[in-house]
Amino acid sequence: ATINFPSKKMFASDDASQPETKWQPVTVREVRNTDKEYGMNTREVRFNLHGSLQESGLAVGQFIALRGELDGETLLGYFSPITRPDDIGVIGILCRVDEKGGPITSLLEKARPGSCL
Repeated sequence: ATINFPSKKMFASDDASQPETKWQPVTVREVRNTDKEYGMNTREVRFNLHGSLQESGLAVGQFIALRGELDGETLLGYFSPITRPDDIGVIGILCRVDEKGGPITSLLEKARPGSCL
């Protein structure tokens, strides 16, 4: 899977008002079943950032795009991070893993720590 999100902390840009965005490969760090906390068929998926000391800089309400391929089909989904902007080395999302979560749920449901999907 790859991830795309604008962040002044993650990407340098000549114009600070227009942060650079680009697709970056990501590795799954952790997958948590969150059925009890957030409702049935939900998971928290945490991804490693490229640098172990890197921060996403994204607050709740901003979003990231996740893209991956499954069975030759490109899947895309948009998520607001649930980790804090200053969490170091990780970004986490909350997602549904049923049909209500959209096509990308097929990919996220198969996510395991260490996988690059």
